[in-house]
Amino acid sequence: MRLAIIPMTFFQNRMLTMAQWSVVGILVSISFSKALFNTSSALMIIGWLLSGDFPCKWQLMQKNPVTKASVALFFIIVGSALYSEADLHRTLIGVQAYSKLLFIPIIVSLIDTAQWRRRCWNGFAAGMVVTLAHVYADVWLEIPWTRTYQNTLNGDTGVFEHHIAQTVVMAFFTAFCLHRAWTLQRLGQRLFWVLLSLLSALSITHLSIARTGQVTLLMAMLTLLMVSVPKKWVLPSLGGFILMTILLVFSSSSLQNRFQLAYEEVTKFQFKNDYSSVGARLQMWNISLDLIKERPLLGHGVGSYPLLAEKAFADERMCNIGCAQPHNQYLLFGVEIGLLGVLVFASLLASICVAWLSMPDRNPLLPVYVTILGLTCLSDSGLLIRAQAYFFIPMLGLLASGPFISNEETT
Repeated sequence: MRLAIIPMTFFQNRMLTMAQWSVVGILVSISFSKALFNTSSALMIIGWLLSGDFPCKWQLMQKNPVTKASVALFFIIVGSALYSEADLHRTLIGVQAYSKLLFIPIIVSLIDTAQWRRRCWNGFAAGMVVTLAHVYADVWLEIPWTRTYQNTLNGDTGVFEHHIAQTVVMAFFTAFCLHRAWTLQRLGQRLFWVLLSLLSALSITHLSIARTGQVTLLMAMLTLLMVSVPKKWVLPSLGGFILMTILLVFSSSSLQNRFQLAYEEVTKFQFKNDYSSVGARLQMWNISLDLIKERPLLGHGVGSYPLLAEKAFADERMCNIGCAQPHNQYLLFGVEIGLLGVLVFASLLASICVAWLSMPDRNPLLPVYVTILGLTCLSDSGLLIRAQAYFFIPMLGLLASGPFISNEETT
């Protein structure tokens, strides 16, 4: 009997290790490889199931407020499939898109040591450095495996993913680099991470046309400043932040042009035949609010928004822009799973703050993450769009799994 137990233990350990390395693979691939992300995700799930030890995994998951909120949100979405006004195909697509919320408790139950958290953070950094290198190389070179072939400094450089998704991830990476520089002791290492943060920030402010990324970068830096700097340095640091923001705005024609365009789109907005970025969003949001009023509590069911939007938008061009999703995650949840779902999503954001407050060594990247997710979901459906969900969901699992790597672990 004992001989039979030993091989199973060895097998389970190997499956656990495979699942843990697969999480690293997911974090590496966030911004540049769909194939690696999907392969790593499949291996993570297989390894998690075959490694057993479910009582221990359950204990790690159930005591974490973030995992509870993410699982609750997913099951509310699944429950809405029972009364969805969409056809079965669209309903299943919606459920499948949000099923990655279950990655959060899985990752929390796998990455339960400082060593594995360090590997995940280093994997994320490696993937972002690869992306950042392509961003700058793509300014001058025509790289065949990237999405863009722009040779101007004001061109859009979404090299692997959509430019909005790329800049959102870069905004978080900028904060990550600054925080890592802060935790290190050696001057050379600090300068390396400061340089990476500068290159990452400039790729958003000077090389991209994505307003979402530009706004989230500024707010992420402000959040990092407010939660990291000692109280006596808050006002001087805030003054430095304002000065740096002014310098960035005046040095970037991309920033100036995009926000000038946003102002013009708002002032010239019309409810009909307005296909501008802001104008189209205002139309989608107006339609979404009307749909929420029809079924405010439970919504119309997962996957129903495209069907309802197609009926609401008679204009084919407008439907091509706004019938897939309303470019606002809060309103999308309101339409499909009702105000109850919006409250659960809000509880997910709140649970991240609770997790941060309960940490003995508070990770300032958690409030930065909440800022970026909260802002992104105002102008896009951050948990539905694949390119953004690939970042937001696994990164939340990593952040919720434990404190950031310490000084000793990074050196």
